[in-house]
Amino acid sequence: MFKDQALTSGSPKMLKERDRGWPIPRRAARVFVGLYPLLCAEISMATERSDKLHSDWRASTEKFDYFVLGVVGALCAFVGQSYKPGRLGFNPAALELIALLVLVFSVVAGFRRIEQTLIITALNSRELHALEARGGMAKNMQNGSTLVNEATGQFFTPEQAIRRFEELTHIVKAVQPPLEKAKTAAWQYYRARNALALCGFLLLLAARVWSAYS
Repeated sequence: MFKDQALTSGSPKMLKERDRGWPIPRRAARVFVGLYPLLCAEISMATERSDKLHSDWRASTEKFDYFVLGVVGALCAFVGQSYKPGRLGFNPAALELIALLVLVFSVVAGFRRIEQTLIITALNSRELHALEARGGMAKNMQNGSTLVNEATGQFFTPEQAIRRFEELTHIVKAVQPPLEKAKTAAWQYYRARNALALCGFLLLLAARVWSAYS
């Protein structure tokens, strides 16, 4: 009551100071309320763009892995078909054989790279499913009522929901070590595949040039 009187009474200077100070938070609140839907829409659009960009990057990475593996495999088949065995020693035939073996190792590394990529995809899918299920369960556990899984029709009592929440948390934590291990292995096989492919090609080129001048 007294506060309202203080706000509605006073000298013109006091009213001027009041009008100068108070409308700013109210105006900011009105601006925030007006911009809130736009901010939410912008965040949603940013999430969709990032998801699409990640999906495109992943598809391009897989295509690149298959392309490199196909090129190196075709080169191995070509070298193996045209290779003429000879006496091992310091000669072009031995160098070409080494080049062929290096290319074969590159193909093996390429297969292992694809294998680790598939493992990463499976583990990421499992982790994402556990996180989404745990997040939805945590949101619905606040009212303490029985939960219903709309996808399967399964009912959860509050006690069962708590146990299920703990199980999902354990799954999320258990997935992390093998996921990091698979990521590290995929990166190592990526580097090994590229390095072996380059070395094998250079050795094959050196063997062919050496053979032409010997």
